[in-house]
Amino acid sequence: MTAGSPKKAEKEELLSLLTQLSHGIGGNIEFAGKCFDEKMEKMVSQAKGEVETFINSKIHAAGMEALGAKPIIEIE
Repeated sequence: MTAGSPKKAEKEELLSLLTQLSHGIGGNIEFAGKCFDEKMEKMVSQAKGEVETFINSKIHAAGMEALGAKPIIEIE
């Protein structure tokens, strides 16, 4: 573009590019949202599993300690 006010052809080219960009974003944003949701569900599920495993190991260790048994493996 040159200095000064844009020419009609330059305005039309810019409008065309913005329209293409708008269509590209609009078509892909839903897909990106679905991918994000799926990934977050997977991560939350994995985190819940890790927390459950940790809690179960602590409960087991506490039970063994209450019975007077020495733990085979200590988890910190």
